[in-house]
Amino acid sequence: MINKVQLQMSCLKVLYSIFSISSDSLLRYLVDRLYGKYILSMKMPKKLIVDESFTPCELANEGDAESYNMGIFKFNITKLISVLNATNYPTTTIVSNFIPEHSVLNEAHVDSVDLDLPVIVAEISPETYEIIDGNHRVEKARRENINTLPCFKIDGATVSKYLTSKKAYISYIEFWNSKVEDY
Repeated sequence: MINKVQLQMSCLKVLYSIFSISSDSLLRYLVDRLYGKYILSMKMPKKLIVDESFTPCELANEGDAESYNMGIFKFNITKLISVLNATNYPTTTIVSNFIPEHSVLNEAHVDSVDLDLPVIVAEISPETYEIIDGNHRVEKARRENINTLPCFKIDGATVSKYLTSKKAYISYIEFWNSKVEDY
C-alpha cells in the first residue's frame, strides 16, 4: 500500500524528469520550491501517547446516557455533548448527501430530530471520520433535500478521552498508532 507522501514524492520525481529533459533549471527550482512547500505543509498524523492517568468516561446511568458503540470502542456521547456545548466548541458543516446511508435507524425517531443540533464526527483513525452522533439527523436532511448540517469535528486525541473503559482506551491508542505507522 502506498501512502500519500510516497505518492507525492513519486509525482515530484516525474516532474523532475520532465523538467530535466528540457534542462530548464528555473522550472525545476520552482517545482521543487512550490511542491516541496506543499508536502511540508501537509498535516502528518502523530502517534497518540497513552495517558497513564486516564479515567474512563463511564456512563452515569445506562438508561439515560447516550453512547456510541463501535466494536470495543464505546464513547460517552452524553458527556461529550455537554463538554462541547459548555466550551463553545467550534462547528463546521457536513455535507449530508455524501454520507452513506445508515443501515439501522429508528424510523419513528427520524422525523422528530432537530436539524439545528450539530452532528458529531470523530476521527477514528488518521483522517478517517465517522459519525458518532447524528445519523438520524443526516437521514432526515437527506430525505428533505438539505445538503449541509452543522457539525462538530473531533480529532482522535480528543475523542479518546470519552471512551468508557481503560481497555477500550488503550486499544484505541494502539489502533490509532498502527494506522499512523501505515500512513
